[in-house]
Amino acid sequence: MKCTICGKTTDITCARCQKGACASHARIYHRQFFCHACFPAERRKGLVYTWLAFGALAAMAMVALIMLSR
Repeated sequence: MKCTICGKTTDITCARCQKGACASHARIYHRQFFCHACFPAERRKGLVYTWLAFGALAAMAMVALIMLSR
């Protein structure tokens, strides 16, 4: 497989779109390789999931405080 940016032969593929990317153009995020185009979207998705988890924990803490204050 060839890198989509520079054309070098590589065995690294993007975890999201399965396009080829050489070692200098591949980005690593959560132990997976991503191409130059997919990396920002994958990072954004990770941030959204992180904030959703924080929101869920905060909501559970608020409910617990309300239940304990009665």
